[in-house]
Amino acid sequence: MITPDNTIDQTLFDYLNLIRLKCYHGSLPCHIASKKGYLNIVKILLEKDCSILNSQDDDGNTFLHLASQSGHSNIIKYLLKKNADTDIRNDKGLKPVDIAIKTKCKDVLDILS
Repeated sequence: MITPDNTIDQTLFDYLNLIRLKCYHGSLPCHIASKKGYLNIVKILLEKDCSILNSQDDDGNTFLHLASQSGHSNIIKYLLKKNADTDIRNDKGLKPVDIAIKTKCKDVLDILS
């Protein structure tokens, strides 16, 4: 049975160059997946190319910033397990933990603290 996730997974396997394709505001697919909460897509992208782990979009946000902003604790745990850098500041001077404080997301704050 083909599901939307399986279709996306297969597309990524077929077209690995999509991993580094920049979209709106300099976002990579992994930025979008991190913001939207698509853990399986984040895993596939980073398993194929872990060098993008700390990539920043045009606003200086990493995958960790965006997952923190959206409260996706499962993605944050995965990114930390992959050794994502928690000290990177975005263009507003905020680290992922600062975003967790600002959004008052206790689960995320507990993970990042």
